[in-house]
Amino acid sequence: MVVDLGAEYEGYSGDITRTIPMSGTFTKRQRDIYEIVLGANEQAIEMLKPGASMRDVSAKVQDVLGEGLLELGVIKDKAETIRYSLHGPTHPIGLQVHDVGSTAVLEAGMVVTIEPGLDLPEESLGIRVEDDVLVTPGGHEVITTSAPKSIEAIEALMKQGGGIDFRRYLVPKIGTN
Repeated sequence: MVVDLGAEYEGYSGDITRTIPMSGTFTKRQRDIYEIVLGANEQAIEMLKPGASMRDVSAKVQDVLGEGLLELGVIKDKAETIRYSLHGPTHPIGLQVHDVGSTAVLEAGMVVTIEPGLDLPEESLGIRVEDDVLVTPGGHEVITTSAPKSIEAIEALMKQGGGIDFRRYLVPKIGTN
């Protein structure tokens, strides 16, 4: 299940997406696709700093997704990646979940999402992992770090039962209710 949540706190927005296995455990195929998307998420986040080009960040996401799909044999050429990556990998957030303004070149104080995803409709499989990231003078800070995103952490949380209240992961870095 792909869970995409927006939040507001004192007039500012947040946006987070996680993918969780309905059975509580990822299948081998789900795990393989999830690892590709997670890798794209993590590598893109590492690029975020003042002066970074969002065009380069988006290209990195597509490159990582394409390499992964090639390795799994889903595609034969990286140009085919676009068939499985159906939305943009980033957007600014602030006063709105999809805020206005240019993020062509990042500056300290900007907040963006990194949200790569892969959709394989012929397999009824979609995976997306989205984090909110503050660009700091020295690099970046992931605002949504408290929301589990590794396969192991998600499966452990699912074993606890009682469902997952994702609201609790949106608030810790920006204040309390």
